[in-house]
Amino acid sequence: METAIQTTAHPGLSSKETARKLALIEHGARLVISVAQQCGYTGPTDNLLEGKTWSELRDDMYDEMLDAIKGR
Repeated sequence: METAIQTTAHPGLSSKETARKLALIEHGARLVISVAQQCGYTGPTDNLLEGKTWSELRDDMYDEMLDAIKGR
């Protein structure tokens, strides 16, 4: 999905310089997405809680935090 970036003129920047900076931002964003996909990221899902209740999710988070503290 392509999205256009809307910009406003910035005093002191030429349109060529603005285009160069936007190209760098786009390149960086593509790199981030590529690396995330290589690490197994498949995109956002509608199941953010992974089938758990808020209490179960909270308890799992606290258990992971305690394990990390104990591991220090």
